[in-house]
Amino acid sequence: MQTASPEDPLVLERFGAKVIRVVMLGSGVFVIAMPAYEFRHVLLQPSLVSAFFIAILIGAWSVGVPLLYAGIFGEELRWTFAGRELTLERSTLLRSRTQTLTARDIAATEVRAYEGDDETTYAVIVKTTDGELLETPRRQTRASAEELEADIKRRLGIG
Repeated sequence: MQTASPEDPLVLERFGAKVIRVVMLGSGVFVIAMPAYEFRHVLLQPSLVSAFFIAILIGAWSVGVPLLYAGIFGEELRWTFAGRELTLERSTLLRSRTQTLTARDIAATEVRAYEGDDETTYAVIVKTTDGELLETPRRQTRASAEELEADIKRRLGIG
């Protein structure tokens, strides 16, 4: 990572956050709509067998509704460092809001490791004075995460 002066803006965001939300939303609609469409005749003409198909529909809804929820309310977080301020832009499908933080709003920073099946990734965790934990996009190596943490501290003027 190239070091830049605090005057140069730095933008951090997760890759593909909007795409993931759209895929979740589309998947949720599909999982709910397809069984309802396919079983419409069973539902419109009830019989003894209808209970079996209703159970399948309930199962589809139990998967589809959380997917819809994630697509609608899943949050995208964009970090922008300009000057000695960190601007957080949060957006969902329904709303967006902006929060500006300075050095006095930051309680601590740390590098946290996340172990996966194949590899370990690292993120910088920024803890605000009101207790909120903010996580940067993950890095492949601890060294790059520690560089990012140092850059964040330098940009915000945190000793």
